[in-house]
Amino acid sequence: MALFMILTVILGLVVLASRTTLGKLSAAFQGESLEARESSEAGLATVISTLNQEQNRKLLLSNVALNCIVKIA
Repeated sequence: MALFMILTVILGLVVLASRTTLGKLSAAFQGESLEARESSEAGLATVISTLNQEQNRKLLLSNVALNCIVKIA
């Protein structure tokens, strides 16, 4: 009976240590994910602002007449 109690306590400590370690690891990966997302959004904003300049707007369109009116029925 004492052996069963000792094994139960050891198993509980192992589970607790595992959950703590996984929690810290998850927090680290979440921080990296947030950093990657922020840097990609900053890069995307830079590309969009470059393409939105007057001399670069033709890069956004292909074979579209700019002076036509499109009617949607």
